[in-house]
Amino acid sequence: MEPHEDNFARDIILDSISDGVFTVDDQWRITSFNRAAAKITGVPREQALGRHSGNRAAAREPGITPGRLFRKMRKWS
Repeated sequence: MEPHEDNFARDIILDSISDGVFTVDDQWRITSFNRAAAKITGVPREQALGRHSGNRAAAREPGITPGRLFRKMRKWS
């Protein structure tokens, strides 16, 4: 499978999930952002991809939930 085919398949799978899902690389840049994540945050996928998630420190906060991480991302707009 070609790399772009892997990404295409990944995006189809992630978009079929009703929960907001995003992935990051080792530098915390967003590498995928599903349709639900865009809806929850109000941030278009195109705007999110490649952007630093800013959640590295937040991910270590005691009691952090995915919802709180997404609310932090909403402040991008």
